[in-house]
Amino acid sequence: MGKIAQLFKVSTVAVLKWIKAVALSANQPNPVASSDSVMIDEMWYFVNEKNKIWLWRAIDGVSRKSLG
Repeated sequence: MGKIAQLFKVSTVAVLKWIKAVALSANQPNPVASSDSVMIDEMWYFVNEKNKIWLWRAIDGVSRKSLG
């Protein structure tokens, strides 16, 4: 957010408000699979040297729609 704020010459609070506004207007994923196949994807990155963040994503194996 800091880099985006620098590029647009606004505060990080303004960027956070933009993100929240888009998140509220976005469609929620349908958590129902249309097939019997679900793929799970994991991603991780380091916040700093000691803290690692894990993200998990469930995807319908046929339609490729996000389930959660």
